[in-house]
Amino acid sequence: MGEISKESKRRFIVIMGPAILVNLLFMLTLSNDVRRWVVTVTYILAMIVFVIWSIMSINKGERNKEGLMEDSGCVFCDIVHKRADSYMITQNEYTTTFLDSGPIAEGHMLVVPNKHVITMDQLDDRKAADELMQSIIGAAQLLVKAGVCSDYSILQDSGEHAEQDIKHVHFHIIPRHANDHVQFNLQTNSDAQKEEIMRNIYNKLKTTNGGL
Repeated sequence: MGEISKESKRRFIVIMGPAILVNLLFMLTLSNDVRRWVVTVTYILAMIVFVIWSIMSINKGERNKEGLMEDSGCVFCDIVHKRADSYMITQNEYTTTFLDSGPIAEGHMLVVPNKHVITMDQLDDRKAADELMQSIIGAAQLLVKAGVCSDYSILQDSGEHAEQDIKHVHFHIIPRHANDHVQFNLQTNSDAQKEEIMRNIYNKLKTTNGGL
């Protein structure tokens, strides 16, 4: 089991502290016998709340012995920390590369950040992001150098509507060959192509980015 984060402990104190204080003030108005009964019930309820809070905090996200955030129910976290079998190709402090267990083609690899991050926009560690890109490039170079392929597709889905299957950032590096029957069938959206919409999206992005 992982340790409860400092933020979770702080929130518990913020929520339970005032409640316990009010309860203590209330007990001052009670007789000794009633007061002992209230103290016992309050203690039991507080322990129950703390245990539930602890379990929720740990299951939501925990740090392993290396200090990396992970999700206890994530198959990629299990692979990264070698709790699950895989055909691991490379691993460093920030990323892990392994063969996809459900490959589209021979040599189909996955590259994942070791830290549990669900979508790309949540990857706010600049060093980890740089290392992830280097690992993706390295995986592609390895496929070519090993003679597995000379062409490849790189795919990444983030979020439910992007059909992300496993909620841990991952990149597919898929070897491509002549007549391999791998088709993505991405069609141009004629509405999104309209000048008015293109200009609106352009201005929104430029404004959000500080006009750079």
